[in-house]
Amino acid sequence: MTKEQLDLYIDINNNGSRIANFIRKEKLPITKIDWLTDLDKIDLSVLRTRLICNMKQCHQTARIELEQLGESKIDDSNYNHYINMLGDPATNDLIEFIKQGNKIIPPIYLLALEYDGNTFKTNKLHKEKGLCDGGHRLFVSRLLGLTEIPVIVLEKIEIFIFPYDKWTFKYDNISLTVSSTDGKNEFNFDLCKMCVDHERTKIDTLAFSLS
Repeated sequence: MTKEQLDLYIDINNNGSRIANFIRKEKLPITKIDWLTDLDKIDLSVLRTRLICNMKQCHQTARIELEQLGESKIDDSNYNHYINMLGDPATNDLIEFIKQGNKIIPPIYLLALEYDGNTFKTNKLHKEKGLCDGGHRLFVSRLLGLTEIPVIVLEKIEIFIFPYDKWTFKYDNISLTVSSTDGKNEFNFDLCKMCVDHERTKIDTLAFSLS
């Protein structure tokens, strides 16, 4: 699609382009999105993007939030992105899927956490949640002029930090069991998926991430 063709679809107003006008110009066959927001009914395996974590494993750290989209405009910084999305077959497939009355899994954001042996907190290196699946769903939401949509936030523990004086360690050829000395908490890890964090591992502390 050329810029001239795109300009036929979108009105230019106030030095920007209102994406919502695309609906009127192209006569999209949908006017809304029926979101699936029941976490117990969401199956991430149906998504095209392969996520590291499945919902059964992450259900206790998954939640629904409302995301404010605001007004979307086309400018030089995102023009090529919109051209690519408009011409992407996946965009048309999604619109057709919505048209058929299917419920849609909200876009998914990942929030990285670390466990310091006592509490879970936001990872210092990744304080903000990042989109890991749902770019086309966000795009179609903007085409429809939606300003607020539900999103799924998955909280994934990226770093584990265990002080030796508060935890005991038992391992065999395939797994590591970490138990708190007060007997209240226990974690089991696959040794093949562990990667030692040499920067945070000290003489009195073990730190690692999971692949």
